[in-house]
Amino acid sequence: GLEKRLQDVMDEIEEKETLLREQWGYRALLDNYRQEELDGLISLGADVLLSRKPTMRIGGQELPTKQVQQRMLSLNFTHIDYVLECFQKTRNPIRNVRAYLLTALYNAPATIDAYYENQVAQHEGTA
Repeated sequence: GLEKRLQDVMDEIEEKETLLREQWGYRALLDNYRQEELDGLISLGADVLLSRKPTMRIGGQELPTKQVQQRMLSLNFTHIDYVLECFQKTRNPIRNVRAYLLTALYNAPATIDAYYENQVAQHEGTA
């Protein structure tokens, strides 16, 4: 009955969270970030992976959910570290943290290189 269905859903969530913890280097991330922060990000990722909606809103555009799910599964420690670092550094109040993080995660592979090139350029400029 209902209890069994609920247990199945809980198992499914746990399965996705475990998958993402391994994929995203959760243990290593704990060195630099608070557990609550990481758990929030993991549960956001799991929500995406379990979504049954055909599309998801990312950065103001509707994208196929499958595409967003594949992107979440392609992220690794470096991407997550980058997203959290940017999140901590942001000075502007974020109205919708969930939407911000979802967009940041989705865009991480595209924006990470420019970010680190910029960091390196800044350091070389001050040396």
